[in-house]
Amino acid sequence: MTSALKATLYRDRRRLTLVALLAFAAGALFYWPSQVYLGHVHISLLTGAVYAIVVFVAALIVCTALPRMRFMVEAVAMSRLLLSCVALTMPELGKLVLTNPFIMAVVVVAGGACISRMLHGQIQRHATPTFPFGPDTRHSVVALGTPRQQRFVAWVEGTTPLRAAA
Repeated sequence: MTSALKATLYRDRRRLTLVALLAFAAGALFYWPSQVYLGHVHISLLTGAVYAIVVFVAALIVCTALPRMRFMVEAVAMSRLLLSCVALTMPELGKLVLTNPFIMAVVVVAGGACISRMLHGQIQRHATPTFPFGPDTRHSVVALGTPRQQRFVAWVEGTTPLRAAA
């Protein structure tokens, strides 16, 4: 199990770093308007750190246990950051979203699905079983998208994606 985690940490180091940074920014922005301090530290910085840690661990679990779903991780993080920016500019909406986890989950996941399509293009998923049948089953990425989408997928994956037939 630890070898699988080490391999995932190495393979997905760019994705996990990006996701942690985006989660920190989203958590900090959600609580930026508050005037609460813990010691001499603004609560938004502490909340951002907690978001980053929790989302990093969740992303690591997704990348290890569900390697075919790893493309949604950064898209959902970007969706969460976008939602926090909207909540910062519209405080009434921000209060509604923060007090209702169901609304937040629906908006973040739906936004993540749309953002994933824009970031990655169409990712061809292989029909092989994943966790618990083979968590180390990770295939080369086959993507159908624009050159910009191909470059982003190549950067996040650390390898050149295979082009899908149109």
